[in-house]
Amino acid sequence: MNIVDTNFDSELQTQIQEKKQTVLAQIIEKLGSDLDEEENMNASEILIALMDIKQFYGMISKRATLQKLTSNAFAENGTAQSRTESLVLLTRFVQIYKEKQMNAQNHDDSDENNVNGDDDEIIINEGSDEDKDNAKEKADTVLVEILCSTIPNMKKALIETQCAPVMSSLNLTEIKPFGLTRLRVLELLAALVKMNKHQVSEAIQEQSMLTVLVELIVRHPWNNFLQLKTQQIFEDLLESEALSKEEKFTLLKTSGVVGKLITMSETPKVTFISEKQMRHGYMGFAIKLSNLIKKKFEAEQMSTVEGSDDVFNSEWTHYVEGELTRSNNENARNLGGRPHSNDTEEEETNQFDVNMDRIMQRFNCFNSIMQNSTSEDDKNDDITEEPDAERPTSPKIEVELPVQEAVDPAYNVSYWKVEELTTDEELAALMAEME
Repeated sequence: MNIVDTNFDSELQTQIQEKKQTVLAQIIEKLGSDLDEEENMNASEILIALMDIKQFYGMISKRATLQKLTSNAFAENGTAQSRTESLVLLTRFVQIYKEKQMNAQNHDDSDENNVNGDDDEIIINEGSDEDKDNAKEKADTVLVEILCSTIPNMKKALIETQCAPVMSSLNLTEIKPFGLTRLRVLELLAALVKMNKHQVSEAIQEQSMLTVLVELIVRHPWNNFLQLKTQQIFEDLLESEALSKEEKFTLLKTSGVVGKLITMSETPKVTFISEKQMRHGYMGFAIKLSNLIKKKFEAEQMSTVEGSDDVFNSEWTHYVEGELTRSNNENARNLGGRPHSNDTEEEETNQFDVNMDRIMQRFNCFNSIMQNSTSEDDKNDDITEEPDAERPTSPKIEVELPVQEAVDPAYNVSYWKVEELTTDEELAALMAEME
């Protein structure tokens, strides 16, 4: 797979490319639901690694290949592992495609070339020298067409996919978790929205995807992944330059998100079995999204749009002046001596950098003090071990030892030696004496 076919003649290049395409098709077949989880996972890891290579990315970007991946991702009778791995591949493909489109815009140059095939079979054709703009536009249209066709399947998967119930630690009742498969579907939807394509927003509005997402948050109020991805989708849509304020207002109106946020604010706390209360799990999401909607409503003057009074009515005004203002004030309180910041992410990042600089300065001062202290101790140790170092001396005292007396030579080693008894008579006599 790592053979560079451009090193060979044209005929051999064609054969190598055909072989690679065959191998790639066989790897994609490993994502099928008829194989076990290990086969699906290995195939997914290989394909993700191959996507970083431009030649294989071009092969994967063919219409037939993408349709095969989408069919595996939303197969009704497919296994959870097969669907999950296919969704991961599609999400990664959309992310890489978006990165390449941004690079092409920034550098006014394409990063990818097509690998054989007609225009109606290949999606990515960024490397064309002739009619590059038309080729890019056609590539985008085909890609968005294929991926937007999966949004109805996404809606069905988000609504109908159910996980085995588990016991909740809040009130000791059974709940059904959100599940990994639906999370992968949500990640794919968020990646599509980031493409900033008008067709995607139209498909989302047509399928009422935003309504489904808000309903899921009410049903799974403690799932942070669901809340973060949903918040990201709303931000990308409302901050999109491709949508007018009328289109953004239509998204808010058709989704019914304003009414849902007001309903969430009516129960801002949850009660435990012990009758103790705490902030409800979805309130953080509700406050953040409400602030975003309020900001866009004021910045883009949505009050001038026809029908805005039906959405941003007196209930919305009461909610903004009541629960939303109260929650913002509570969130702005100082905790632990550190003031809470409601600034933009860029300002927060700058403040974080300043705080990190201060922390690093303290560490540098501490390290320098420790180094100086260590060096002083080493110098003291060196002075102690030097033989010529000045040391306090004690006065010398002369002692006279007595003269040793001479030992009588008769008292030598043999004097203390007992002669060995050699006869039985002597031994018997000795024993008699002892009796």
